[in-house]
Amino acid sequence: GVGQMAKGAVVLALPVEELVTDLIYKSETQFLLGEYEGALSTANDALRFAGEKGLRQGVALANDKLARILRALGRLDEARDRLRTALAVNHELGAKPASFENYLSLIQIATYSKEFSQASADVKQLQRLAEEMGSPIFTAKAYHAAGIISSAGGQHQDAREAYEKAVEYALDSGSM
Repeated sequence: GVGQMAKGAVVLALPVEELVTDLIYKSETQFLLGEYEGALSTANDALRFAGEKGLRQGVALANDKLARILRALGRLDEARDRLRTALAVNHELGAKPASFENYLSLIQIATYSKEFSQASADVKQLQRLAEEMGSPIFTAKAYHAAGIISSAGGQHQDAREAYEKAVEYALDSGSM
């Protein structure tokens, strides 16, 4: 922050971006402490501040945080709506890694809800995004997600093939 003199004391002004980030982190710690309503309230405060100040990245992050909390609480429809909002903002910002993570969360919800056609559609978007980013790690994660969906849907041959591709891309990435 920027220091200013006020009656001989230094007053620090916290940039609103940091305030939004701190609120998101606070909501995470509240959630981990089992303070679920407080976590939701704090994440909503972060969303409100980000929206009021036009901080699009903060809006995406706060919606993503709300979605994660709501998903853990079993409020899947609300979580899905928040993730779709975060995804739309991240697309608008060109934030491909964040969009990728939003798709992964949407796939988890769809798979858990046994909405395999929606999960498969989201995996196709995930794979497209991984190709655009040109990262073997993201491509490996996309195939991993495809494997989970195939396995959950009883398509074990497809799951094996997806996992084989995930391993191949992970090894090609040089991170193993």
